[in-house]
Amino acid sequence: MPIWAMASLRTGKARISLLGVLLILAAWSSVQAGENAMARSQDLQWSGTKLLLAHADPWAVYLGPNGHAAFYMTQIPNYLPILYVLLIPIGWMSLTTAKLVWLVCNLLFAVGSGVLAARFYGLSKDSSFAVVCLMLMATPTRTTIGNGQQGLMVLFLWCVSLLSLRLTDSRSMLAGVSYFKFNYAPPVFLYLLFRGGVRAALMSAVPNVVATLVVWLWL
Repeated sequence: MPIWAMASLRTGKARISLLGVLLILAAWSSVQAGENAMARSQDLQWSGTKLLLAHADPWAVYLGPNGHAAFYMTQIPNYLPILYVLLIPIGWMSLTTAKLVWLVCNLLFAVGSGVLAARFYGLSKDSSFAVVCLMLMATPTRTTIGNGQQGLMVLFLWCVSLLSLRLTDSRSMLAGVSYFKFNYAPPVFLYLLFRGGVRAALMSAVPNVVATLVVWLWL
């Protein structure tokens, strides 16, 4: 066998071995995240959504006498109404089922975000696979999934809407859905304002305005 062929073979085996190690670590991290999510998911906004479906104002309930008792662990309703509208299917489920469904959703959000980012930057299949594995094995990803948080959904929304050369009205509105995550809203709003102008910034507010009106009418 020629020397160049042997070198290529060794390189190929090394690449496969490295990807295999990354896959094992990603699987281990995902299993750990899943166990944490099923045991806790203390930040999943299931409690507030369930109250809303029962025509109870979750914000008023929490601020009322003994309001903490109506909420599972630390599921404090400190988010905009649009989040609870998005989580309506979760609110119809039992807590255990909701934990499982949200766990699967978060894993899909993580994988989808990695794939979209890798595609946007033109990475090869092996590099894309490595990016997804690194995403799943990262401590912030594992923590977010275990706590039942919404950060991965926000990241996925950004990848779908902002990883594009052209910022359309629909993409601006989709990015604006993430405003429910109050600590992310200011930089996203400014990004849309500077990239797409006043129109993009105004369009990004449409989903939240509509969702707030719908919840107000419902209550």
